[in-house]
Amino acid sequence: MLILPDAVRRVVTSVPFRLAVAASIVVWHVATTISFAHERWDGHPFNSAPDQVPTFPNPARDNYPVNGKRLIVSRWDAEHYLGLSMRGYSQCPNRKLVPDDMRGPVCDVAFFPGYPFLGYLVRRVTGIPADYALWSVSLVAAFALLFLWTDPVIVHALGLAGAYASLFCFSLFPPACYLVLMMAEACTALGMMGAFVALARKEYLWAALAAGFAGAMRLSGVAAEAGCVLALAFSAWVDPPQSKWAWVRRAALAAVAVWGSLAVCGYHAWRFGDPLLYVHGHRASFQHEGGLELLLHPRTESLIHGMDNIVHDLVWAGALLLLFLLGHRLALRKFLLPAQLYAYALIAITYAVSAAGSMDLFYMLGMSRYVFVAGPAFLALGALFASRPVALGAWLLATSWHLREVDRCVYLGDIGAETLRRCNLTQWIDR
Repeated sequence: MLILPDAVRRVVTSVPFRLAVAASIVVWHVATTISFAHERWDGHPFNSAPDQVPTFPNPARDNYPVNGKRLIVSRWDAEHYLGLSMRGYSQCPNRKLVPDDMRGPVCDVAFFPGYPFLGYLVRRVTGIPADYALWSVSLVAAFALLFLWTDPVIVHALGLAGAYASLFCFSLFPPACYLVLMMAEACTALGMMGAFVALARKEYLWAALAAGFAGAMRLSGVAAEAGCVLALAFSAWVDPPQSKWAWVRRAALAAVAVWGSLAVCGYHAWRFGDPLLYVHGHRASFQHEGGLELLLHPRTESLIHGMDNIVHDLVWAGALLLLFLLGHRLALRKFLLPAQLYAYALIAITYAVSAAGSMDLFYMLGMSRYVFVAGPAFLALGALFASRPVALGAWLLATSWHLREVDRCVYLGDIGAETLRRCNLTQWIDR
């Protein structure tokens, strides 16, 4: 157990210190991303076209915005999010869409609209370019998430060493580089972790709002919404409200907890007559099925190649799940029962949704970052490693190396054989 003098403990648990730690991790990720791009990609600048903002010269025909990749943090899916934040669904037909309408990024219904909508709001309020607006959303969300990680309720349950060990395990997990990229991971993780902390503090309204926020960011955010509804129902069962209006308020909280999914599905139903438009659009755009059947009858080829794909997704997703199963009781036993129930539901549903959606999609590429957002899973790592500094050091060495040499390298290089060469993944060039 880590024993600190009272004066030191007061400092490291103070709000200014926690803010400084969160800011330092965000700055470190940004700085190392920029330096790695400069080192590995022949001096590539952070902004390759500072005087040319992203634009759509012909919104009805352009797949992606011109200069959409000028920022080094804008690669892969970021172009889709950027396009949505700039033109939304303005190029989609005003009717129920058929599969041909859903294919391609002009009418881009294959990506969740919550994160780009936040970027749109920031751009409208501040007037800054669309890519910087979207990136700022990720940075603010990452900062808030990392600050939340050392909340007193977590320190009380895990101890100071356990809380900070879990924070570093999360911050150096291979997909953690996505926290400061133009991607939805930081926002989704903030909602998921925010709901957990709020439930642990019996702040049920904040828990419901945070869970719904996660549900608006990614499809896997439904795990936070479902977990929060279960936790609220359980809390009402063990501590029943004492009046009719108290029951009404508790039921209303359950509705608030799914506000994200209701907003996305409701808009899609109103605009296109299809509340499940995202699911149908994703299937049409990426030509895959997904679904429960693939989860119950997984494809051997997908599982094998999921372990040896370009970022070794199943290796890290499996390692995280294994360590959670080893340390879950040690990590969660001091939290309130509704928070524990939420954590178990969140992790189980996140893994199930992520696996079902990626089983037949590019050999499960992205699985590790899909489950990375389920922050409470990392509390188990903190509990396991808090009293094992050598094991903690070995784990962080392995994850941080993979973060730099594989996950970050693949993202910054974008799609193509040159990325595979520079990231030492030449075995995948002809596959």
